[in-house]
Amino acid sequence: TTPTVRINGATRFDVSLELLRFAQDAGYFQNVSRAWVVTGNGFADALSVSAVASAETVPVVLVPGTDAALSPTVRDAIDSLN
Repeated sequence: TTPTVRINGATRFDVSLELLRFAQDAGYFQNVSRAWVVTGNGFADALSVSAVASAETVPVVLVPGTDAALSPTVRDAIDSLN
């Protein structure tokens, strides 16, 4: 059986980045150079892009959506896909 792994963070945005790191460590997103960035404040944004992201095998990264630009942490996580 596959062991259960708990992925956590202080906020849903932190969990999103930790999930991306975990997936990369597990071998996912090896030849991916982009991600869908959506606001995590509403249910509809992430839900509406999830099917497209799955079909494209591209990660979804949640952000607060309150800033004009991506935080350095989010930018580094997306850059790590290259």
